[in-house]
Amino acid sequence: MTNKEAHKDFKPTGGNGEGEGPAVTIGAGVQLYDMYKWLSEHDLMVVGGSSHGVGIAGGYIQGGGHSMLAAIGGIASDNALEFKVVVADGRRVIVNAHQNTDLFWALRGGGGGTWGVVTSVTVRAFKDPPIVTFSLSGGAPFGNESYWEAVKHFHAFLPKFNDAGGNMYYWLLPDLRDTHLGHVSAMTASGGFGNVSSKAAIDKLMSPLVNKLGNITGSPFNYTSTLSRKASIMYTATNEPPDEVGRRVILGSRIVTRDLLKSTEGPGKVTDALRSMRTYPGETVEGQNAIQGLVVAGPAVKANAATVDSALHPVWRKALLHIVLARGWDANASLAEQQAVQRNLTEVEVPILKQLEPNSNGGAYLNEADGYEEGFQDSFWGSNYPRLYEIKQKWDKENLFIVRSGVGSEDWDDEGLCRV
Repeated sequence: MTNKEAHKDFKPTGGNGEGEGPAVTIGAGVQLYDMYKWLSEHDLMVVGGSSHGVGIAGGYIQGGGHSMLAAIGGIASDNALEFKVVVADGRRVIVNAHQNTDLFWALRGGGGGTWGVVTSVTVRAFKDPPIVTFSLSGGAPFGNESYWEAVKHFHAFLPKFNDAGGNMYYWLLPDLRDTHLGHVSAMTASGGFGNVSSKAAIDKLMSPLVNKLGNITGSPFNYTSTLSRKASIMYTATNEPPDEVGRRVILGSRIVTRDLLKSTEGPGKVTDALRSMRTYPGETVEGQNAIQGLVVAGPAVKANAATVDSALHPVWRKALLHIVLARGWDANASLAEQQAVQRNLTEVEVPILKQLEPNSNGGAYLNEADGYEEGFQDSFWGSNYPRLYEIKQKWDKENLFIVRSGVGSEDWDDEGLCRV
């Protein structure tokens, strides 16, 4: 299952013979780093993730799949054209817009480990575009109120940034003890503008933000930018680093809409929510001391609402920001201490994020979310859940494929061993 094949004009199996344009078929055993290297050699690119050890055919694309190219290409599942799947009864089926269409709908956003064993996926491809990447960092002395004012202004800038085609990851470290900087509240970000060949235009866009953050905190922010001929360089510029596995970390998250951040009170509400989170001292951006934000939606994600009908949570079409909380514990922590961290995340911190846009106005990205979240059906799929549940009963009557907080998991106990 390490096959890779490029198509100049992919024609889905069982279709009317019309092509879908350039595409690539990727086996389930292909990891992203190897895929990007191969794509670069063919001057192609796809909407994919940043973690080298992830496979595009698995839970990544089945859960939606955010990307640093989302603003120009949409969500990864928007670009899926065909799956080959071994379903619960052992049959190997082809799934696309022309056959097994209900399963095609479910596989694009309905969650991994739920519908069958995907052996390969075919996704839309495009010419490897130029990209302007950037990094931004700065902060204030620990306890200085100006830090949170800067965070508020940063969030107010995000709609303009994203509307211009920008995507980025950022980290807030309110309590950072650094060997060189001392005890500070820090902020760092890195991102890019796909299919942009003017570094000057991006610098002009970012300059007011950089200057404003420095003026607010009284300390200059560091900013650098680079124009690259191919976007694939984001993923292939260095030797393959191993992805970290087995970390003692649990996640909680929430999607924040463009409407909220565009509103007068929105940036302040988001900042207040993040400020209220429990933070831990630490010396790096890795681990539980950081709050991460991912600007991984944008114009193409919104526009695809008109052409893509899938199981992806509808809130993605209004999204701008995906906030992730990572919470962990010491290697020697007792079970009770570990459970206390989990309860605080599930019962205190995630609900704070939910209150930013309560009821059915918000949602969470199921691939990076709290597995114990109450009301996961609405958080992960919104109005799509009833249809997903029906499709699950059709294709997997015996519930062979069950994951925590996945479609149909409410019919099982917490361990997935006994029906309830």
